[in-house]
Amino acid sequence: MNVECERSQYGFGALYNFKGPERIFIAHLVGHKEVNSSNCSFTFEDLSYVTTYKVEVIAFNGVFKSEPSIKEFKTSYHISFYIRLIIVPFSAVMPGVATFILNRKLKQINNDEKE
Repeated sequence: MNVECERSQYGFGALYNFKGPERIFIAHLVGHKEVNSSNCSFTFEDLSYVTTYKVEVIAFNGVFKSEPSIKEFKTSYHISFYIRLIIVPFSAVMPGVATFILNRKLKQINNDEKE
């Protein structure tokens, strides 16, 4: 999951007016981990599928911290999951289906030869 801050009059716009010795953004994935960045761009990896996460982002100027900006995100299934969901059962069933069809054709050929 990628989290980035945007300048806006309601969101992170005020956070870009740092009046202190530092310019640090702190993103906290609630219940998991915390990451610091100077450009307010974060990547969280190894998340669970179809799970709602709450992310808090705080600006720190070396003296004071801002109020957290909190957003919720929901992860979804990755396309590789859907591919595996289709291919694995299909590949398990196809040899049996092919064998069944081949046996029926062979029996039909044998019956035609006998007549």
